Amino acid sequence: MRSRKKPNKFRALIIPEQGIASAMVHELAMLFCHAGFDVFFALSDSSAKLVSPELAKAVTGNEALTSSTKPAWLKSKHSFDLSIVFNPLSSLKNESLQQLSLTRKSDQLVFLNESSTSSETLPDCDAFYSCPVSPGQISDFFQHLFAREVRRMYGRKRLQSAPFFLSKCLIDSDALDLAELRVSMNAAGFIETSNPDRAKVIFSSQFIPEYSNNGKVQAVYSSKIDLQPSFVACPQGCLYFIARKNFIHTETPDQQRIFPSAGAQKCFDRFADFLANQVYNARQAES
Repeated sequence: MRSRKKPNKFRALIIPEQGIASAMVHELAMLFCHAGFDVFFALSDSSAKLVSPELAKAVTGNEALTSSTKPAWLKSKHSFDLSIVFNPLSSLKNESLQQLSLTRKSDQLVFLNESSTSSETLPDCDAFYSCPVSPGQISDFFQHLFAREVRRMYGRKRLQSAPFFLSKCLIDSDALDLAELRVSMNAAGFIETSNPDRAKVIFSSQFIPEYSNNGKVQAVYSSKIDLQPSFVACPQGCLYFIARKNFIHTETPDQQRIFPSAGAQKCFDRFADFLANQVYNARQAES
């Protein structure tokens, strides 16, 4: 078999554990391999019963990582662009997997869970998914996960993990689905910050003059349907937006845009991509 290893490839680590989805994890690995990733499996004694080291090498072209076969490698300072952990409460208890120090070795950490465990009981991660219980749904689930996480990874590289900030007045208003907004911004490559001075995008319910004309994008939320009178005075570097169930309407000093939900892509995802382009173009203009 010809080696799949090439310099400067993105590296992905997959850590399966007992479960239905782990038994089909080779499908997920193949998606990343076909996209040009350098993929590794880290196997515990229990997960090796589902994914043999031989199968792991046949799918990825790389030796499986275990405490018995690659102890020096596991303790090295090598890092991954993306790590996906199945059933993390079981996986992270395994001594060999703890040696990976995942939170330090992974630019992007994803947890997949097949039980009713809440994400609040787990260490910090970039994304948490509940796996479907039906084997017939797992292939589609893997494709969705692959597309979303590759989008997040490339977004972070492109934006250099640009921070966004949610103002207290917007949070207190309880008028916007902030959970949906956070998920979409995170998936587009942004990182939330509690410091507005660091933020490239600031969400608020009112315009903040001190953050105008300094490279930041201000997204000002309004609950009104007809925002035209407010848009007339929309300052440069600011946009007003309204959010409804199936669309987001924005207006800047230059244009109006409507971002509808379409198929699997939600209006918040399209809005986040639009903001990502705004930040990227502003950064390119400065350089």
